[in-house]
Amino acid sequence: RFSEETNYKVIDKLKTAGVNIILPTHDYKVHCKAMLIVRGKKMFAHIGTGNYNEKTAELYTDLSLLTSSKSICKDLKRVFKMIEDKKYKGDYDSIVAQPGKIRDTLIKEIDELIKVASKNKKAVAEIKVNAIADETIINKIYEAASKGVKFKIICRGACVIQRRKNIKICSIVGRYLEHSRIYRFKTKKSDTIYISSADLLTRNLERRVEMLCRIDSEETKEKIRMILKAYY
Repeated sequence: RFSEETNYKVIDKLKTAGVNIILPTHDYKVHCKAMLIVRGKKMFAHIGTGNYNEKTAELYTDLSLLTSSKSICKDLKRVFKMIEDKKYKGDYDSIVAQPGKIRDTLIKEIDELIKVASKNKKAVAEIKVNAIADETIINKIYEAASKGVKFKIICRGACVIQRRKNIKICSIVGRYLEHSRIYRFKTKKSDTIYISSADLLTRNLERRVEMLCRIDSEETKEKIRMILKAYY
């Protein structure tokens, strides 16, 4: 970080070893944390909420998904293609990665909760992030809360949103630095869960390549539910 000379030295070493290096062709910072391993016809994807860094791995709590899901692997393959070629516009199923699209997806999920709450039915959003300051998202949360959607928010750092009716906010301070990002949207009939590299900051939602990955495995979703329950 803050040492591009060092970064280019690493790039030269990787190229010398025969590694194909993809340098982004656009101005967006790549902030998502992901790996795709291809062995013949088999693909394995790793998606994390934290950096691939041996120092922070000992200090931060993050979520780490290792999967052979065909949907996620195919989507991740498209993400790498997008990083290489900014003109590439692929269709995605389980992953949202294009700058600007994560905000759109989260707003869409909140709008669905508003529809449920307007019928006097239970609608809950659980959000765990490091920071909240994006005005568009904050205004949408205020709107949804005023219409009956209940929000449980865990925000470790900067939090511009104010406590209001139906909005509960807390910060977890413990032995390790809380770093994972989780977005959950729950009704009586559905329970949609995402993990992400993105906080709710304008720079993350507009000017970075971030990743929002929907969790479809019921076993994995249950583990995330247990994690959220432990916080409350």
